[in-house]
Amino acid sequence: MGVYKNRRLTIFILLFSLVISAIFILLYFEYSAEKREEKAMRYYYEIIPVIKLSHILGTDIECNDEKGNKWIIKAGGNMENIVYEYTLDYIHGKISSLVRYRIIENKNTNSYIKNFNSNMRNIRISGIDGVGNTIYPKTISEGERLDSFTECKDLKDLIEYMKKINKDGGYYIDELDTIGLDGSSFEGKITYDTGKGYEKVITEYGSITLNQLFKNDYSTDDY
Repeated sequence: MGVYKNRRLTIFILLFSLVISAIFILLYFEYSAEKREEKAMRYYYEIIPVIKLSHILGTDIECNDEKGNKWIIKAGGNMENIVYEYTLDYIHGKISSLVRYRIIENKNTNSYIKNFNSNMRNIRISGIDGVGNTIYPKTISEGERLDSFTECKDLKDLIEYMKKINKDGGYYIDELDTIGLDGSSFEGKITYDTGKGYEKVITEYGSITLNQLFKNDYSTDDY
């Protein structure tokens, strides 16, 4: 009888140990999956300003993985969706490493950066806000409550600028997506300070986009 009880106890202990081990294994895999997803999404939100910038600049993106494989996302495609799908592939274990991304400069990159610098320094926005207050001419940085603008000398500087975060936690590239009066959605008078004692009127009543800041050279007589 005693032998039978001991055998039952041994079986019970063994089964209990197996159950506990299985629970710990499940918890470990659940924890690992959560950390993998957390790592992936953190990287996704860090890299997405670069992807948005590439889309605006009209550049291709070079992708590479830990195995040294390289491929290109062509300009004009839905880059954000593609990058999101790669991120999901990593989360679900379809690929073993996060994909790294690099903007490939093209013939327009330098001229677009030059336009951006000039427009950020010289464009002013003024008008009447939604409650009737007069907003006197402000630079884009002043209106959007960004740090005082410092010229971007190259693509690296531009990327670092667009990845900066304002006091409300927004990336600069998102804050500059559409620029209205005094950081709002209200339209206003937009001018370009020529530095020659007069200003050029871009629009008497409107807003301006980040795409325009890159692609339009408002210092010329064409605008």
